[in-house]
Amino acid sequence: MSNVMKKYRKYTPEAIEFIKQNYETMRCKEMVKILNEEYSLNINIASLYNFKQTNGFTTKIPWNKGTKGLTRGNSGSFKKGNVPKNKGTKGLSKPNKTSFRKGNIPHNAKEVGAERITKDGYIEIKVAEPNKWNLKHRVIYEKHFGKIPKGKIIVFLDRNTQNLNLDNLECITKYENLIMNSRGYYSTDSEITRTGLNAVRLEISIKKEKRRKNNESNYSKEINDSRK
Repeated sequence: MSNVMKKYRKYTPEAIEFIKQNYETMRCKEMVKILNEEYSLNINIASLYNFKQTNGFTTKIPWNKGTKGLTRGNSGSFKKGNVPKNKGTKGLSKPNKTSFRKGNIPHNAKEVGAERITKDGYIEIKVAEPNKWNLKHRVIYEKHFGKIPKGKIIVFLDRNTQNLNLDNLECITKYENLIMNSRGYYSTDSEITRTGLNAVRLEISIKKEKRRKNNESNYSKEINDSRK
């Protein structure tokens, strides 16, 4: 075993494989949560960041505020003391005939209700002027079921981001989504995906109930010990 891997011996082969599969698409904060809960690690964001950097798992995902103070490679930001080349030029640029003044609407602007497809394959719909767009599947879901709760997202059960049928849209927690991804439970068959999701939800409920009973048991023990 190399000196580098000895330093990170707490990372099991399964945990390392999870990091390999998800470091490009998952934020450190979310990854730490599932590594601690699913792989029984006891790490923080800084520890994971160092592990990723040491082992070449670099990412272009925006950094979390929880990592304030840690540097990133080639982030495009200026370090303290550096002076941008355009410092002092604020306000010196002049409008030209192709510039739009506030309140003017370009002749090629899309009207409210227009749709477009993002580079990731999601459908967006223009919901307001001057240029406000929302993901159409979220708009459809909220129209029928109300505002999406904080901490939850809408997923496509058959993985088809353009299938906006209500039966294909499911509101799940970000934690449920992390487990679904880490276990490979998503499928192009919506019924298989739903079965996996039900299994995840049952597992989470069992863990919560076990923690609740353990807390009650510990509390009772503390009370009894205090009376002795």
